Amino acid sequence: MYVPAEGVYYELLSTPELMEYSRSRSVFPTSPTSFWALLQVTVIGFKGMMISEDARRITGLLKALGDDLGKMRSKFDTAVNQVRQAGKNLDDALTELGNVQRKVEGIQYSSSEELRETSHELLAKPDGTLWEP
Repeated sequence: MYVPAEGVYYELLSTPELMEYSRSRSVFPTSPTSFWALLQVTVIGFKGMMISEDARRITGLLKALGDDLGKMRSKFDTAVNQVRQAGKNLDDALTELGNVQRKVEGIQYSSSEELRETSHELLAKPDGTLWEP
């Protein structure tokens, strides 16, 4: 409540019952001298409320961002595990390929030995001497 005269305002301040009554009714008396200060405090209060609201909004956004980051981390962990498993599968496949290659080479080696023995037997005469090609 704006009290336009300083003398009346000071009289109001010096009456405790009247000040208590005005506070109970959420009335804040002000004088011409203190009016500007009261307006500045009010503006600062409103700015503080806006800052508080912005802070709540930013906190909510950060929480949502943190949740999204957790989901991304989970997806990356899954992808890393899949790539590791694919690498392990490739290593296992290479090992198996090496085993098969060694078996094929072993078969080829033993086949060439058998072929030499067989061809030697085919070229041999019944008396054990070789036929002349």
